[in-house]
Amino acid sequence: MSKSRRRFGVDPSVQPGLFDTHELTEEAGAYDDMTLVKAAMAEAIRQSRYKRLEVAFRLSTFLGTTITEDLLNQLTSSKPEYRLKADQLAGFCRAVGNTIVVEELLKKLDRTLLDPADETAIRLGRAVRAKQEAEREILEAQRDLRRTR
Repeated sequence: MSKSRRRFGVDPSVQPGLFDTHELTEEAGAYDDMTLVKAAMAEAIRQSRYKRLEVAFRLSTFLGTTITEDLLNQLTSSKPEYRLKADQLAGFCRAVGNTIVVEELLKKLDRTLLDPADETAIRLGRAVRAKQEAEREILEAQRDLRRTR
């Protein structure tokens, strides 16, 4: 073990790997994200190009039920009896014009949304990775061929 590792007392075997994700706890209430969702909803409304009244109208239209500005305020308040239902989440995101609520929920799961505009870059990345794997296989086959001669 190097001196720098000893100095800080870090055992490399207990450090997470680059692609390791931390496990969410399974304690009671660990997945009650009411506060997170309400804060994300408030932020989504703040960052929206629409005023609260417009968001309420758009949400009413998308859900097919009346959502008043007062009800929208209640949904973003700390009152636990007012919550956005899961089946209303897409309508809310469409009404505010952003996906902040979904992004915040995904962050908790160590995940992220990708923009459809990035599809070409993602395809390119996959193709580069496939090319690298193919080149590695070619090199291994050439090495094996040399060994058998």
